[in-house]
Amino acid sequence: VVQIRVSKGSAYKDVDVPSVINDTESNAVNTLNALKLLVKVNYEEDSNKSDGVVTSQSLTPGSTAKEGDTITIVVNKQPVKSTLTVKVNLKSLMNYTEPKTVVTNSVDEYGNEVITETTAEIDKATVVIEVGEDTILSESYLMTKTDISKSWTSSNVKELKVKVNGVTKYHQQVDFNKGDQTITIDSSN
Repeated sequence: VVQIRVSKGSAYKDVDVPSVINDTESNAVNTLNALKLLVKVNYEEDSNKSDGVVTSQSLTPGSTAKEGDTITIVVNKQPVKSTLTVKVNLKSLMNYTEPKTVVTNSVDEYGNEVITETTAEIDKATVVIEVGEDTILSESYLMTKTDISKSWTSSNVKELKVKVNGVTKYHQQVDFNKGDQTITIDSSN
C-alpha cells in the first residue's frame, strides 16, 4: 500500500511586495496591512529628508512574501527643535561683593581739610556658555552684572556648561525634545 499526501498549499497566499518608499507612514501601513502583511515601524532622524515619509523597507519591492509576514519600514522624523534661554546672575553666582568706597581726610597745603573718596574698580570676568559643541556666548562682564541672557535653538540632548574665567561653574544635560526651556543660573545652583 502506498499512501500519497497532497498538499493543498499554504493557508497564506503569496503577496507581491509593493514599494512604499516616499509614502507617508500612514499610507504605507494601510497599503501593507491591506495585503495582510504585518508592519513594524522604526524611526530615524535626518534633517535632509521630509518628515513622516518612509525612507526604506526590509522586503524588496517586487519580491514575493506570504500573508502574515512582517515587513519593517523606516520612517523619517525631523528632529524636534526648541529654544533654551540661559540667564546668568554673575554677581550671585560668584558671590561677588562690591568694593567699598574709601574716604580719606587730608589737609592741603593751605590748611584746608580735603575729603577724598576712592572707589576700587569692579572686577571683570569672562563668561562662556556652551551648549554641546557650540559656544553660544563668550564675553567679559563686570562682576556686578545680574542679567546676562542668551538663547539657543537646537535638538536632541546636549550638555549645558557655564564657565567663569575658564572654570566650570554650572553644567547640566538639557533635553531639547521637551520644548522651550529657561534656566536661571545663580548662587542657588
